[in-house]
Amino acid sequence: MSSPSLPSPSPPGAGAVGRSQFTYRQLGQLAYFNTSNPLRVVAHVDLDAFYAQCEMVRLGTPEDQPLAVQQWQGLIAINYPARSFGISRHCNVDEAKKLCPSLIAQHVATWREGDDKWAYRDDAAANIASDKVSLDPYRLESRKILAVIKDSLPRNLQRVEKASIDEVFLDLSAHVHAVLLERFSELSTPPPYNDPTEKLPLPSIAALDWKADALVDLNEEQESRDPDWDDVAILIGSEIVRSLRARIREQLGYTCSAGIASNKMISKLGSGFKKPNSQTVVRSRAVHTFLSDFKVTKIRNLGGKLGDQVVSTFKTDLVKELLSISPDHQVNVICEII
Repeated sequence: MSSPSLPSPSPPGAGAVGRSQFTYRQLGQLAYFNTSNPLRVVAHVDLDAFYAQCEMVRLGTPEDQPLAVQQWQGLIAINYPARSFGISRHCNVDEAKKLCPSLIAQHVATWREGDDKWAYRDDAAANIASDKVSLDPYRLESRKILAVIKDSLPRNLQRVEKASIDEVFLDLSAHVHAVLLERFSELSTPPPYNDPTEKLPLPSIAALDWKADALVDLNEEQESRDPDWDDVAILIGSEIVRSLRARIREQLGYTCSAGIASNKMISKLGSGFKKPNSQTVVRSRAVHTFLSDFKVTKIRNLGGKLGDQVVSTFKTDLVKELLSISPDHQVNVICEII
């Protein structure tokens, strides 16, 4: 994929005063997927109501047509038009059709004894005793989407991690590093005194153009701070992801949502922040504000027993209340839990 377009770089230091908080060494390490790098850019891409979208693409239904994926008498996926009628996976087929008479309830494909391939069958729901559910059609579509993602990113700069049938993590750090050097000539010169611990020059304010992203709000003090290279890096990441999402839509017909942040946990929360067919950018300076409205159990790896233990121990399930606890006390208590 070609590098995302950005405004032409300003002369070094134009519109900027002082030095960045980031060093030449940190910039260089960005090319090596260093997980502790403060300039790191990670995206989480999540297909919108994936099973339902697979059936919409297969059947060629209009985007505003309510559709649910049926398994026997239950529902396992509901598209967004159907959700607007109050349909959820807690509904059975009859209840869903009462809420939305125009609903298409498409039964999943099934295997039937004597057949050598799964098939979509009109009588599948009546043969629960003999048929077996097949999710192979969705796995096949998932492979196609993953192939488009990999083909859309530079081979030598990509790190793609399939998280499930309908979501992937992308470490865009090396790709972003390449674009930074291409677009901003001041970053390609050696550091002063050849000292990699020297601070980078600040970027120009003109380097930032957030386009249509859902940008997490900041308070006035945070917003008044000069932009730095972590802002520019995550902007480039958002451009890469926007182009990638457009390519998936164009080639295969699927919409997806995405979160772009400095780590996997925040990026996953970001992808679900504004669905469907949107992307959310969580700048480093916005992380505290962004997390404040979440419950602990919504955070990746804290949805099970560990999350329950954290809630029980700290007597709260709100992240904003945990953030008010001193770090030392948090560490001590978490060590006891583990």
